[in-house]
Amino acid sequence: IVRALNKNDKPYNISWVKRGEEAVEQLKNNHFDVAVLDYNLPGMDGLETLQRIRALSLDIPTIFITGSGNEQTAVRALKLGANDYLVKDTTGNYLASLPTIILSTYHQRQEEKLRQRVTAALKKRDERLRATIASMDDLVFVIDKNGHFMSYYQPPGKNALSATPEFFLGKSYHQISPQHVSSLIDEAMEKAWSNNEPQQFEYKLES
Repeated sequence: IVRALNKNDKPYNISWVKRGEEAVEQLKNNHFDVAVLDYNLPGMDGLETLQRIRALSLDIPTIFITGSGNEQTAVRALKLGANDYLVKDTTGNYLASLPTIILSTYHQRQEEKLRQRVTAALKKRDERLRATIASMDDLVFVIDKNGHFMSYYQPPGKNALSATPEFFLGKSYHQISPQHVSSLIDEAMEKAWSNNEPQQFEYKLES
């Protein structure tokens, strides 16, 4: 495996051990991007090693390698948390696929981490927004990028509008507001989207 990876044009920093117990210790004490785990190991086999890795909650994607005719072992490895697997063949051609699978597994894990960070950031932003809105003493509408009213927050006992807030939901402010007000909102929306900053304006409605 080491020779096959070193032949590849992608640079790898490779550490390898012969026993599952040693692999677990290496993964506990060092950072690795991907682990490649063979089923046939002396002492603790690959499945036991994988179970130990998952029991320690080590956050590392794992590729499992098993012998030909032993696909059921590969299925068990996937159920235990392996990210992918390779089945050995007698000619050793499986080694040619290994670099591609390693890179694919690595990129998938990086994309997953990015999604988790984005989700956490959006959740935190939404929590701040809800807390800010809840502290306000005004009726607040949430509108989408196209100007449609999506939801609202109404302080208890407050309704300064002639219509109920539900009347606005699903409609666009272009449908409801006078032209000069819609233009002001359009301008504020454009600035808010481009600058990511709050916008404020005043207008007067003629009776």
